[in-house]
Amino acid sequence: MSTFPNTLRNVTPKSDLKEKVIQAATKTKCLTNRAIAPHFREKLVEFMKNSPYSLLIDGSNDTGLEKMNPLIVHTFDINTQRVVYATTRKDFAIAAAIFDKIDQALNTHSIPWANCMGFGVDNTSVNLGRRNSIITRVKEKNTACCFMDCPCHLVHNVACKSASSFTQLSGFDVEDLCVDLFYYLDKSTKRKSMLVEFSGFCDIKYRQVIKHVSTCWLSLETAGQRNLYMYPALKSYFLSNSESLSCFKWLKTQFADPVLEVYLLFYNAVLPTLTTLNRYLQREDPCIFAAHDQIQDFVKRVLGKLVSVREARYVENVQFGGRENQLEDEELFIGLVTKQTLQKLYNEGNIKPTQRSMFFKAVRQFYLTAIKESIAKLPLDDNVL
Repeated sequence: MSTFPNTLRNVTPKSDLKEKVIQAATKTKCLTNRAIAPHFREKLVEFMKNSPYSLLIDGSNDTGLEKMNPLIVHTFDINTQRVVYATTRKDFAIAAAIFDKIDQALNTHSIPWANCMGFGVDNTSVNLGRRNSIITRVKEKNTACCFMDCPCHLVHNVACKSASSFTQLSGFDVEDLCVDLFYYLDKSTKRKSMLVEFSGFCDIKYRQVIKHVSTCWLSLETAGQRNLYMYPALKSYFLSNSESLSCFKWLKTQFADPVLEVYLLFYNAVLPTLTTLNRYLQREDPCIFAAHDQIQDFVKRVLGKLVSVREARYVENVQFGGRENQLEDEELFIGLVTKQTLQKLYNEGNIKPTQRSMFFKAVRQFYLTAIKESIAKLPLDDNVL
């Protein structure tokens, strides 16, 4: 709000208006909420009373008793031939309170639920649970309302489940490594300065370790790539120092194991398959017409890393769960650099045969879980999968 006067001066550089408008946050907020908002709200309400509309809600990540849940209205303006939207803030958390607030807002303005054609939510039980959820309450008002869950969230869940299955067999959790490594270095200038020295010793340019947020799997790819780039310096740092902190000891144990580099290389090779679809679905321009084909292609790409490419083309017939239809360990997709590094460490005796075998078992389980979760969770037609 306080930046409004500067914005006005920039958009009207030759106008005398900019000299006459002197206001800061308080006045701008009052002007917006008391003058502009009522005008456009009246138009929106009138439109919603007589035309179809859709609603979207999402909750903030606040961990308090109440969360901010913006309520967004989507309508189609026949005059401008454009989809327009309006948003308002609601503070509530549980399903009953969320629905009551929405229902109260509609009833206050006499807006019928019958005109609500769609409802966009994420995939939590509060929204899509079989009992006592938003969908059950909205369906009581309008059985024809179409609920649209979030495919980005579903792809995120597929990635999380796949990584968890990899961790169960290998013992390596890529998220734990990225998070612990960031917080170990984050607030310490001394540790960062030492890492700069080790970077110079390893002949690589120092780059800051990137924070990974567990609720955003897109950040894991970037964080993993940075850790892989800094791997020689990080390994030298932890193996050359000693601290009593439990976090340091855990990280030192991780970097002392040669197979860690193989794990990082594998995730660096496979994560783009999972994140590319998520980025596509989050693009700004409309992509709903191509989303279904993109999701199908995603499942086929993942399947092609476990079975032959020829069989992956006919997804409806391949029995991927049986080992007889799966690729041999040496043929599984793990990335060319990963394969070369694994073979090099194995030939030099740095990785034991049992570790090598366990790695391929974990990779196989990663792909199996990704395929099963994709088929179970992503929106796919029955005649395709």
